[in-house]
Amino acid sequence: MLTYLLRRLLLIPLIVLAISLVTFILVHLVPGDPASLYFGGQAVSEEALQNVRRQWGLDLPLPVQYLYYLGGVVRGNLGVATHTGQSVLSDIAARLPATVELTLIGMLLAVLIGIPLAVVAATRRNGWIDHTVRTLSLITLGVPTFWAGIVIIYLFNFVWRLLPPAVGRLPIDATPPTDITGLYLLDSLLTGNFSTFAATAFQLVAPALTVALGVIAVIIRMLRSSMVEQINQDYVRTARAKGLTSRQVMFKHALRNAIIPTITVVGIQLGYLLSGNALVETVFSWPGIGLYFIDSIQSLDYAAVLGVSMIAALIFALVNLGVDLLYAAIDPRIQYG
Repeated sequence: MLTYLLRRLLLIPLIVLAISLVTFILVHLVPGDPASLYFGGQAVSEEALQNVRRQWGLDLPLPVQYLYYLGGVVRGNLGVATHTGQSVLSDIAARLPATVELTLIGMLLAVLIGIPLAVVAATRRNGWIDHTVRTLSLITLGVPTFWAGIVIIYLFNFVWRLLPPAVGRLPIDATPPTDITGLYLLDSLLTGNFSTFAATAFQLVAPALTVALGVIAVIIRMLRSSMVEQINQDYVRTARAKGLTSRQVMFKHALRNAIIPTITVVGIQLGYLLSGNALVETVFSWPGIGLYFIDSIQSLDYAAVLGVSMIAALIFALVNLGVDLLYAAIDPRIQYG
């Protein structure tokens, strides 16, 4: 296990390096001049543009620019974001907690809703409950994320009027909690600020539900299929013959073996969401790294785009490693060498 862990950890820098190279090439293929965007489209002299290009190193050959950038990364410097004027690393650090909070709440909703529905559908397969759950999951999978977010905003904010305007992490009249972790729910609990906790929770409902919908559908389809396969195995019939209740058979035996393929898919979804769910964050003006990434692309901010891409690759690789280690914890038969 230790050898496997070390080997995977050594591969992560290579993955991040490859992603950075591909991203560097792609952003420089995009037409446009970052120096001109710096002036907000105003008419400026060529000398002023050249000064900006020289300041950012844009006048250097591309291989030299990339090597200089890697040198900064090794020293912990991801560059300066031209559209914010701040360090890219500090920008990401300020926005990452918002993405983490939204992702964790969304994934929690998905697991709490998706797993029970999948188990019920599997145990009552080919019945009306099974057909209903499968149909709803298919419909949910076919709905674009941004459209689902818009529909949820319309229903919760304008039709039912159950929630405050779904813009940002807090309502306009609310004050952020004392910054400890950057996670508003946790920080408000740690400081005893229960009014902010309630405001944050209400503000999270719509975006978290949007995040959860797609994951719920994936969990239902994957887990139901695996559960049906496990239910037909000999060990399940043996467990029933020994007098175990249906609940014990389903949750202690069948679910334990069926959940592993689902963990793979959920892990991929988690890595993607933690890396910045750009669509959801854009729809809800959620100040996470996904929205920051979109703003960076629109501003042709090379340093910010590269920085977010590298951090996203790192998060994705670490989440996948965590999922692999979780396999061994759930099923002792899985051994890594």
